[in-house]
Amino acid sequence: MKIGIYFGSTMGVTERIASNLAEKLAEFGDVTVHNVGIDGLAGMAACDLILLGTSTWGEGELQDDWLAHQELPGVELDGKTVALFGTGDAAGYPDTFVDGMGVLAAAAAKAGARRIGAWPTGGYGFDHSAALHNGQFVGLALDEDNQPEQTEARIEMWVAQLKAELGAEAS
Repeated sequence: MKIGIYFGSTMGVTERIASNLAEKLAEFGDVTVHNVGIDGLAGMAACDLILLGTSTWGEGELQDDWLAHQELPGVELDGKTVALFGTGDAAGYPDTFVDGMGVLAAAAAKAGARRIGAWPTGGYGFDHSAALHNGQFVGLALDEDNQPEQTEARIEMWVAQLKAELGAEAS
């Protein structure tokens, strides 16, 4: 399986998360990591599983590297599987927690992708998020500002969940 991880990161947090995910997914396939600010969306069409990662800035805005790519221009995702991860600050921005992840999820759906990796909202202190769908986050939500001690366990559980969802898909 060819896995592409595409991220945008300003302070290095989302980049670190992308690298961590790449290490954990390496046993499941050939993983490449792409900083969208440098690589753009190169190679995305050739991936079997695509992970999209972003931080949320200001009042619910995408990280700057994604701005030119936020609509996933020129990428056909019909039949592709996409999982999302996002970082945010639930205490400082409780009304826009991980909204950037919601923006990318909407773009992936519009491009025809099938999304996996929904994540429960329990354990987070936030008021609203554009990354909610059917009562869950559209992907892995991480709060490195307020809950850094939970990040590793959440990543481990999410990777196990992705593997289970992909395994069920193959059978």
